Amino acid sequence: MREMEDRLGNEAGGYQDSITRLEAEIAKMKDEMARHLREYQDLLNVKMALDIEIATYRKLLEGEESRITVSGSQSSHSGSHSAASLYSTVGFRGDHCKHTSSPLTNQQRVP
Repeated sequence: MREMEDRLGNEAGGYQDSITRLEAEIAKMKDEMARHLREYQDLLNVKMALDIEIATYRKLLEGEESRITVSGSQSSHSGSHSAASLYSTVGFRGDHCKHTSSPLTNQQRVP
């Protein structure tokens, strides 16, 4: 009888160790999920800021295109510029667009 109690006590201790280990793993995974969620939120915020910046530059390009088209039709200049040619001429990349009203800091810019 004593031997059976010892064996059951050992099994119960083993199960308790397993429970403790699994609870620690769950806590670790919850922490990791929270970290991933924070990283995701940070990336989403950067994406949204970049989308806003892209939209701003797109509007600037459209404004320049309409300005050039209007001024081109008023003058005797035969060639008109398109937004695509302006885009390639200016070379819009994050490193060329460092102005103070940007929603991103220089550290957040992707080259």
